[in-house]
Order: sequence, then structure tokens, then C-alpha cells
Amino acid sequence: MQIPIESIRAFSASSESMGTLHPSQLNIIREHNWFNLFVPRTIGGLEYDLPEGVRLLEQLAYADGSLGWVVTLCGGAAWFVGFLDQALVNTIYSDNHSCFAGSGSVSGIALAIDNGYLVNGIWRYASGSLFATVFTANCRLEDTNEIRSFLFFCPEVTIHRTWNAMGMIATGSHTFEVRNMLTSANRCFEIKPEAAVLSQAIYQFPFLQFAESTLAVNISGMAMRFLELAGASQTDLADSRQTFYEALDKAWNDINNPLHLQSLSGASRSLAHFARQMVDKTYPKCGMLASDLSTEINRVWRNLHTASQHTLLG
Repeated sequence: MQIPIESIRAFSASSESMGTLHPSQLNIIREHNWFNLFVPRTIGGLEYDLPEGVRLLEQLAYADGSLGWVVTLCGGAAWFVGFLDQALVNTIYSDNHSCFAGSGSVSGIALAIDNGYLVNGIWRYASGSLFATVFTANCRLEDTNEIRSFLFFCPEVTIHRTWNAMGMIATGSHTFEVRNMLTSANRCFEIKPEAAVLSQAIYQFPFLQFAESTLAVNISGMAMRFLELAGASQTDLADSRQTFYEALDKAWNDINNPLHLQSLSGASRSLAHFARQMVDKTYPKCGMLASDLSTEINRVWRNLHTASQHTLLG
């Protein structure tokens, strides 16, 4: 897929000032259907396999860190359609601008009631929160202490504008809350291969490695852009990226092999760590321009160091 990199970058500074993706960037995402990267074609998605989607996400992060991150997190949340009640999915996609956002933290409580649940919770760091139409969140079931995921529509949540990081400003990764929310039973779902309701291979891939690999390439994509702006060599980073993609392809082609999945986890973390190390090694050589908040190289540096704080990349 051809990526309009310069068109995306033309609005990067503006989107940072706005604290959310620029409308023109959102239009590009929607025109290319990137929010539905892993959604089946029968629902209106692109139905990419994981290696294909991961390579695209790296290029988007190279184009603009905030945009790449939002597509990764929102597109990753849309992957949950493979585990949702399909009548609910049809309702979600009746909106032409449907967009998932959510949080991986278990910071909600759900009480089972007749034909549904009573949910309360506050979840932080929901990238894309200002234009999402649905939100997903993890809750602990009050009766059994088990963890389940839930889905809410935008009018059902309250957004708290708490995102105040030094970078990734345009992701609008704010906090959302639901209070005494009565939900139907079909809003509750599990994210594991045996709970998938769709047959595509992507829904048989473990969520942990799915998340690790998609996040790691955001760091490498931003690092590629930083090194490019700094005029530095990318040879060592290219070697690390090749190792990662070899691990990704092996894991995808042999989903049931735990050794390949473990290797992918290790390769994802190694790529993220090495990419950040390369940037940190280069930064002192870039002069005062790299510390100027108005420059792209500074924005890329701030974005990378903010994104790399994600717990899965630790």
C-alpha cells in the first residue's frame, strides 16, 4: 500500500498543537481504512495478516509517530471484532467513522446481574479517545475475580482530559470512565484464541505477541525517522529490524509453536530497546536544533521516548 508520507507530515506540527490528530490526517486514515487494518473484508476491513499489518504500522510511525501510534492502538482494538458478538459488531459498523479506543489496564469492576453487568471503572491512556466511537476496557468480575473485557459506546463514557505527556501529544491518550453502567451480556468478551468467533488466522494469534510486535515497530519507525533527520547511519538498526521480522514471520507461519512465539516476544523487546539506544547515542551529536520544541527532530525524539514507556516494551 502506498503511504502518503508527506501529506501526513504536513499536519504533524498542527496536530501536536491541537492535542489530537488533524482532521486532514484523520481523513487520510479513513480513506485508506487503516483503523480496520485487521478487520475482515466481510465487515468492511482490510483483513491484513499480522506480518503485512506490522510492516505498514512501522511505515506509519516513520511518517508520524502520533498517527502511527493511534492507528496501532485503535486498529489493534478493532481486532477485537473477532471475539465480539457479531450482532454488536454490525451495530458498531453502522457508523462509517467507527473507531475503537481502549485500555489494557484492569481498572474496572463488573457485577453480574440479570442478563448483564453493572460496570464501574476509570481507565487511563486511551489513544484516539477524542474521536473514538467505541471503547474497550478490562474489568475484574466481582463475584469470581476473573478478568473480562467490555465494550462501551462513546455516549456511555466520560472523557477526562488527563493526557499531559511530553510527547505523543496528538494521540489524545486521555482517561475515560463509566459509572454505574448497566450493560447487556453481549458487551462482555474474552480475548483468547479459543474464544474467537471468527475463523481468520489473525484471531488465533496470541494477543500478547500481537501487541508486543505492533508496539515495537512504532519505536523502530520513529527511530528510523530520527536517524534520517540526524544524518546518521541506520545499518545497525536495519540488522535489528531484520532479526525482528524473521521472528515475526516464523511465529506467524507456525502459530502453534511456543518457541517461535517466545522468540518473537524477545525480538520485539530487543528491537524497541535497541532503537531507543541508537537514538540516545545519536542525540548528543545533533546540536541545539534537536532541543528546539518547534523542530521535527525534537518532536520525533519526544514521541519515541514517550511511546517507549509502554509497559509491554519494558
